[in-house]
Amino acid sequence: MPKYRRFPIRLLVLISLLSHASLLGAEIQQFWYFDQLEGGTLPEGWERAETKGEHNPATWEIVEKGKDAPSAKNVVAITYNTNDAKTSNLLLAKQQALKNVELSVQIHAGEGLGQSGGGLIWRVIDENHYYLAYWNARENHVRLSLVIGGKQSLIESINVEADTEEWHLLEVIHTEESLQILFDSESLIDAEEKKVDLPGWVGLWAPGDAMPWFDNMLIYSDEEGEE
Repeated sequence: MPKYRRFPIRLLVLISLLSHASLLGAEIQQFWYFDQLEGGTLPEGWERAETKGEHNPATWEIVEKGKDAPSAKNVVAITYNTNDAKTSNLLLAKQQALKNVELSVQIHAGEGLGQSGGGLIWRVIDENHYYLAYWNARENHVRLSLVIGGKQSLIESINVEADTEEWHLLEVIHTEESLQILFDSESLIDAEEKKVDLPGWVGLWAPGDAMPWFDNMLIYSDEEGEE
């Protein structure tokens, strides 16, 4: 079973200043802190998508938040969103298809007036097939779900108390069938999951009309990714 590394955010920021992405043997380690990207753009190879959308995708882009960003000054955020509750908003990092991964990202509830919060997706086959871990800032829980054929099935949900005005750290470790979800460095969910047992992309996720902010995203895997 692959053994994963967990890195403190401050160390990751230092690493990212030295190398935006590195490939060490078969290991893949990539970190986006977004601060060297121009506003209104997205990282190269990132694409927006929707689950159960109506061909009116939300606007994802780099925006400046200054001292409000965990690693000043930029974040990636949804800045315009008219979707309803049935739509899921996806932003896919399509550089490598991976099966066994460790992911982490910092999330802020953002500026949405309706639904609020966001999450991570992985083993993404397409916009209708993936795993999802997300923080629901309105209903105060962290959920693990599986999306098959565009239908979201709940695996486990844990109540949390989290300030919607603050940034929070969401982490995922999925090794073969062993799956762990952490929130603010606390392990919340341990599950055995292999219904989607294929390499896939990773990405960011937001529900309905939510407009969250994301910063400092890490992908780590000790397997060789597929293009």
